[in-house]
Amino acid sequence: MKFNLKQFYQFCAQLKIETKEQGLRNLDDLLGTQTYVMDEIASGLEEGIHFFVILKGRQLGITTISLALDLYWHFINQGLNGTLVTDTEENRDMFRGTLAAYMDGLPKEYRIPLLTHNRNSLSLKNRSRIFYQVAGLRAKGSLGRGKGITFLHGTETSSWGDEEGLASLLASLAESNPKRLYIFESTARGFNMFHDMYVTAKKARTQKAIFCGWWRNQFYSADPDSDVYKVYWDGKLTSEEKEWTREIKKLYNYEVNSRQMAWWRWKLAEGIKDDALMYQEFPPTEDYAFVMTGSSFFSNARCTDAVKIAKKLISIATAMRWALISKILKLSSQQKDLQRLKSGRNQLILLTMSLVLTPLTVVLIGLTAFAYKCTVAMLTVWSKLLSLLQAK
Repeated sequence: MKFNLKQFYQFCAQLKIETKEQGLRNLDDLLGTQTYVMDEIASGLEEGIHFFVILKGRQLGITTISLALDLYWHFINQGLNGTLVTDTEENRDMFRGTLAAYMDGLPKEYRIPLLTHNRNSLSLKNRSRIFYQVAGLRAKGSLGRGKGITFLHGTETSSWGDEEGLASLLASLAESNPKRLYIFESTARGFNMFHDMYVTAKKARTQKAIFCGWWRNQFYSADPDSDVYKVYWDGKLTSEEKEWTREIKKLYNYEVNSRQMAWWRWKLAEGIKDDALMYQEFPPTEDYAFVMTGSSFFSNARCTDAVKIAKKLISIATAMRWALISKILKLSSQQKDLQRLKSGRNQLILLTMSLVLTPLTVVLIGLTAFAYKCTVAMLTVWSKLLSLLQAK
């Protein structure tokens, strides 16, 4: 499916938005984070993918551009049943207000006549509708019931507390409509339901996982002539910075520059003032995003490194296991005709050793996997405990 980005950006340029730094302005000067996510969605649609899970940092404009896409998609496609799902009623009302403001500021040539717009839905004259739903922070199980959905925008999915409701919502999605589009965008909150969705999307053939790092925002950068750059860039990276900048280059083929590093250090020193919170709000990679959120009891790099090492050990052990099994099968077939072997005795010894080593290898794999699962479980428990303490 072809997503006409040029037409969409022309539509966005007509929308009025309230910004933190510039007040009320048109949505025409897009952030690098916004264009990156839209490019990824466009390329996914061309490949036949209609389901996107977006992991993001704070203040990257992803929800803003996604709300613009909500309106645009229902304008250009007749008879769509869409839904905007938020984590809280407060966010539902805020985003409903955003869509109303978008509609009010549009020139007539870009606007589809509005039939009704209330707290439950937005209905257009082309028979497309957007229903407003609230996932809530606790289980309800009512999401998606009674609705056949061809467009979905789920925001702050990591805060949803309704796993049964999510299952019901996913069951209501159209599977073959060529105009279908499903977007879940969220910051991370540890190893929860959204983490599972992201991991599934990375492995799936009909879904796409998108990580949007803070370093894609062109404004998160210090001017080389500014005091911020001169104070916070000393010409070299710390060992921890070297680690995650290498990961960014390896995973996303992006080179973080000195101006961005100066901004990062300034933001940490004079803004966030806490390493764990900085990694939580502005994660450099997806691993940092999930590991650091809600887990200030662990050192910054070690939690992420422990997960990476465990994954690598499991891969190595699995490869060893299959190599041994292949050798055993080969030797077993050769033993059927000992007369063909010049050294049958030695081959039998190798077979015996393989049979002994295989169970030991399986045990090692099990212990490694167990250690990894324990690490994830421990981080999850600490994350939930911290959330409970903060709530009290």
